[in-house]
Amino acid sequence: MILPVLLALALLPRAHSAWVGAGSSCMLNATRLDSSDHRLMTHCDSTTYCAAANTTTTTASSPSGSGDPGVGTCVPRKCRSDEFPFGYAVNASGAQLPPLCTPRTEFCPDDGGGCREVMGVGSVCQLDRDEQCAAQPGVNLGGSGGTGSVCLSEKCMYKNATAGASCALENTTYVEDSVSGSVTLNILRDNCRLGLYCSPWGYACNRVLDVGAPCSFDNQCQSHNCGNSGTCENAPGGPVAVPAWQYIVTVMLIVAVLVATCLCLILLHKRHRMEREREVREWFYEQLSLRQCIIALHASAMGVVDEKGGEKEEAEGFLNDPDNAMRQI
Repeated sequence: MILPVLLALALLPRAHSAWVGAGSSCMLNATRLDSSDHRLMTHCDSTTYCAAANTTTTTASSPSGSGDPGVGTCVPRKCRSDEFPFGYAVNASGAQLPPLCTPRTEFCPDDGGGCREVMGVGSVCQLDRDEQCAAQPGVNLGGSGGTGSVCLSEKCMYKNATAGASCALENTTYVEDSVSGSVTLNILRDNCRLGLYCSPWGYACNRVLDVGAPCSFDNQCQSHNCGNSGTCENAPGGPVAVPAWQYIVTVMLIVAVLVATCLCLILLHKRHRMEREREVREWFYEQLSLRQCIIALHASAMGVVDEKGGEKEEAEGFLNDPDNAMRQI
């Protein structure tokens, strides 16, 4: 009796120093849930679990065995609950991963010790593992996986409590440490039917609240989102109902922007056209001025005589009436 105890005490510092891999010794009574975030804590790494030689059953407090203090061995996991389990290589193939259990008839415990058959009402289950409970016959009440069963306080039960009836409520507090401080999150789960919630004050099923109603917890809201203002808000990522007046205002703004854009383009085009006309007019008067100068020089060179009075009259006509000269050109 003394030798096994001494051996366990000798292995205890090694087991607590770091996670160990397959083939290493581990302490069976060290398998537990973390008090802050409720993760499964064990001496073995994420790809193995602590198993005893006489392991036959799995419970919530000791997923790998009977829970008696003793020394076990880390062995590779025999099943997985997730499609992409934590701790394995990113490019790991299906042959390198433990198998998935058959949905609705089997489940994989938290430690991955092997697939087990789902359990009936009243059986001991693990925290937030509704799929470990057998489906309620002939119903689909929106439980985990749509089975109508739920695991509350480590006990399987049906999710069939009606409005006004007494209900079971599980309040789990998760605490996560970060750089800015610890974050606390309370998750409430119950066995009320779909569309109802279990009141934490009267422990009776009530109808869920609509958006805008005052609330204290997420499970009270139909959207399952109780905002910081203490009222039910739309679920994150869910569809938003836009009022009709917002559609009308949006359409009017769009039409106003289109009309304003068209007016700006018309005024801009008109301004460019006026500038172009001014440039053409200035060029034409410049050409007319040059023509008048040429005519004046020609008249001076030829001399103004009576018999050539016609040219003099033409030159004077260009000088005195330029608009008429433009029409003639």
